[in-house]
Amino acid sequence: MPSCRQSPMPKAAEAHIPDTTLRMSLIEDILGYNLRRAAAVILRDFAETIGAYDIRPTQYAVLSLIALNPGRKQTEIAEALGIKRANFVPIFDTLESRGLAVRKPVPSDRRSYALYLTDEGHALVHDMRARIVEHEAKFLTRMTDAERGTMLSVLKRIWGDTADQGASWDADEA
Repeated sequence: MPSCRQSPMPKAAEAHIPDTTLRMSLIEDILGYNLRRAAAVILRDFAETIGAYDIRPTQYAVLSLIALNPGRKQTEIAEALGIKRANFVPIFDTLESRGLAVRKPVPSDRRSYALYLTDEGHALVHDMRARIVEHEAKFLTRMTDAERGTMLSVLKRIWGDTADQGASWDADEA
């Protein structure tokens, strides 16, 4: 762990910095701080890009997974996305009430439901996918293919290592 001596904090009387300059050295190299700032920029652009669809990132992720895996149980979809069951149910309820997806009982397990997209849900995922590719391109142009590959690999390693520890894509932006 880095020592506090690496970036000494000036006492109020010692700090004579113009009002236009803020010192950031205690947070500028913190991974979580930088991830949160980058995520905020990306999520803001995502919201602007797909705003007309009135779909949040988590809802799009759910729709996408169902599109690629029709008939899977809701517990499987929730687990694959790291969404807690208590958060998944209202997310899916919203998608279902909009006519984008449906639950169907699993004949072999009366307690489980299989998830499917409606025709409208398929059309929405298809339309949104093109817009999301454009959204992603805005950020991918800032890095090489190798940098993108490295970034995704490291990010997946970070969240993958926590998957068994209850890390979850919660309802904060669901």
